[in-house]
Amino acid sequence: MAEPSTRELYDIIHEMRVEIGVMNTKMDFVMDSKKTAERAEAKADKALQKTEELEKRVSGIVKTAMWAIPLIITIAGIILSNF
Repeated sequence: MAEPSTRELYDIIHEMRVEIGVMNTKMDFVMDSKKTAERAEAKADKALQKTEELEKRVSGIVKTAMWAIPLIITIAGIILSNF
């Protein structure tokens, strides 16, 4: 088998450079995607935390309403029965 010519070596090197450029572009895309995923995860964690806080607040409101509504009805009944 004959040795490759200088032109063939140049063409191979050029193809390698093009392929490396393509790989670099793909790696940049992967890194950007990773950053986007990390930001999305941070937002999701924050949303989960807020949801848990709101769940506690709503639970407190429900508990208050459970005893407040019958109390108000009882007081309104007492007031109306006196008239």
